Amino acid sequence: MEINRTAQAPTQRIAPAAATEAASGAEKSGQAQDPSKFWKPTADWAGRMVLPKEGERLNGGVLFEVRQAPKNHSHLKGQTIWLNFEDSDWVKRETRDVNPNKETEKGIQLGYQHPERIMGWKQVSPLESLAGARAQDDMVVSLKDVRVDGKKLMIKKEPVQITGSQKALVTFEKKIDGHTWQVRHWNPESKDFSGPQEIIKTTGRDDLAPMKDRRMNRKGWYLYGDPNQKGQMEVGALEPRELLQVGTDQVIRGKDAALRYLKEENWRLEEREKGHMTRTLLRPAEAKETAGITPLKEQAAEAFKPGDKAILLHLFGGAVGAPATLGVFLGHFAFGLAEVVTDPFTQEPRFHVEYKQIYAHNRGGIVSGSQSWQSYMGDTHRGLVFDRPVSDSVVKVPELFDASKGAKGSDMLEDRLAEMAARYRSGHGDGASFVSSAQNCSQDSSQALHATISDWKQAVADGTIPEELVTFSQELTSHITPIFGWAPKAWKRMASNQQAKAKTLKWLPALKAPKTILPRQNYEGLNKMAIDLGRESMILKTSVIGADNPDAVPSEPLQDLNPFN
Repeated sequence: MEINRTAQAPTQRIAPAAATEAASGAEKSGQAQDPSKFWKPTADWAGRMVLPKEGERLNGGVLFEVRQAPKNHSHLKGQTIWLNFEDSDWVKRETRDVNPNKETEKGIQLGYQHPERIMGWKQVSPLESLAGARAQDDMVVSLKDVRVDGKKLMIKKEPVQITGSQKALVTFEKKIDGHTWQVRHWNPESKDFSGPQEIIKTTGRDDLAPMKDRRMNRKGWYLYGDPNQKGQMEVGALEPRELLQVGTDQVIRGKDAALRYLKEENWRLEEREKGHMTRTLLRPAEAKETAGITPLKEQAAEAFKPGDKAILLHLFGGAVGAPATLGVFLGHFAFGLAEVVTDPFTQEPRFHVEYKQIYAHNRGGIVSGSQSWQSYMGDTHRGLVFDRPVSDSVVKVPELFDASKGAKGSDMLEDRLAEMAARYRSGHGDGASFVSSAQNCSQDSSQALHATISDWKQAVADGTIPEELVTFSQELTSHITPIFGWAPKAWKRMASNQQAKAKTLKWLPALKAPKTILPRQNYEGLNKMAIDLGRESMILKTSVIGADNPDAVPSEPLQDLNPFN
């Protein structure tokens, strides 16, 4: 059985990610194909952000081409309507003029994707900086907590960057040419890959190799994309099913063993071997002798149940050809959130991951902000899973998501990280965010966390979040500001809800938060804190998978500045 589509069917093609590819008006019109049991919506609300012309701006909002909508608002699919934030203090703080300087102009000459379309604008909002982050209107996002106000959508949370408004679960059967594949769909009735065959197109890189690892392909790949004008699916992101299933390849019990794994084994040569993928469950509060004969899958299901939410710690290493400092790879750090959800195809529990990326402007077009796993890791134009070794630690902190007193600590963390991400998109007002010792992913993610801790303390005093977060806050404070709690002035400004000043090249203030300077040191320090507290975590590790890239040689990120380690 094959899936056939006709050119007359309502279709929508996602604009190409590369700035050199121009999407025609015809390609940007219409609506996404209706979901079926083999292709389902990527999210309840999904669509493409369109930056309004300077003379047509409206209260910091952007235009939103609706590609997916819940059933009760299905009449909006295919329409382009206004999207804006509900009233929010952090949005007001990060609404600022964007005036380029010589540093910005130099970055543009070097090929960095700075937000040129909003330069010279007054009072650019976080939504406008997101919609205008690239040269084209190709920013596709999902929306949460949407309020429909007539012909306008209102949101409280930052949009989540995605790739494609439709998704499927398939196994790859044959490569027809560089971008054309024969796949077979998951059959929900027989619970295997005996569904219909389909010919799909992949966009972006031409070295994709989803069939290279037979075990991975046998378990299946999620595809994310949209049909083109001919009705054929154009896939812009891949995601390995096995990685995000709630399962594990090994269990590490006991505090000492977990700490040893974190420091010595997570980045050992075998763990970063090209094509390697593994899931490791750390249970520091459990004694080794309790292992018994419980299957690994059941142990993972016991630790992470449907509905469980967790904080995510992200770290990637280097690869040949990647930016290096004095021959070493510093890596990249980010926070994120994960939730155990029910997979709509298989009905099994799996992790849904959203990264909260504080990311400088770059040549590849990765944009600072909230990003789904498939957009940040699996996008076939810029995804990190194909080129870098990555270690994601999913850590259980139940009190962070406890809303029993009216508010959630996780919401406050999301807002502070969204505030910092917007600051990076606008370049603090000059349109250029570069990595330096004073401003970088690890330090500024920690700056947002420092401000969040201040919010938590106030919320605990007000009785709106659980008191259990106080202990967690104290542990975090001892890590990010270990010298008597001293924090850089910029951190204090953010914590006191003041608008950030212009960027600074001064690096001395960074020494007040020494454990946050290097991405790996920050990642391992926070994980060590979780282990010391007896918290369970799942480490998801990949090392250049899904592509046949001979130039990508995985390398571990620099651990610390101690030459004797």
